[in-house]
This record gives sequence, C-alpha cells and structure tokens, in this order.
Amino acid sequence: TLDLSSLQKDPESLAPALRQALKDVGFFFISGHGVAQELLERGEELMAEFCQLSPDVKERYSMDTGTYPGGTGYLPLHNFKLPKRPKGNV
Repeated sequence: TLDLSSLQKDPESLAPALRQALKDVGFFFISGHGVAQELLERGEELMAEFCQLSPDVKERYSMDTGTYPGGTGYLPLHNFKLPKRPKGNV
C-alpha cells in the first residue's frame, strides 16, 4: 500500500516504494489519496451496474475505441489483449 498522505513530508519516498511494489508484487493499493468515501462507493455502484449490462451494450465501450484514452474501456472475458499470453484473460 502506497500512502500518498506522506508525500508532503517526503516526496522522494514514492518512487522507490512504487518500484518495489511493482517489482515484488506486480500491483499496489493507494491510501491517503483524499478521495471521499462517498465517491469511491458511487464508483463501485456504477461498476456493478455496468457489469449487469448485456454484452452488446458493453461492447459499445470496447477498449481502444471511441474518444477515451488508449488502454481504457471494456475488455471481455477470454480476451487476448492484456497482456499477451497464450491463454485469454479470465
């Protein structure tokens, strides 16, 4: 877990901690970011609603289509896009 609340006191500590998390674990959690709990909960609600949509509707938001930045969007199960490997994402 990377605690962003300590950045004001020690901004140089973030890069080594991030590097270690990605090298040793492959992902990280962020705390102390200041995002309101209500906003996080609303994001979870919207994500759950999106998951309940039909595949046809979700396909309208496919990754790397539309005006969204590259690498964002819907990626269906068993897709081979991220990362490249012999088996699809499950």
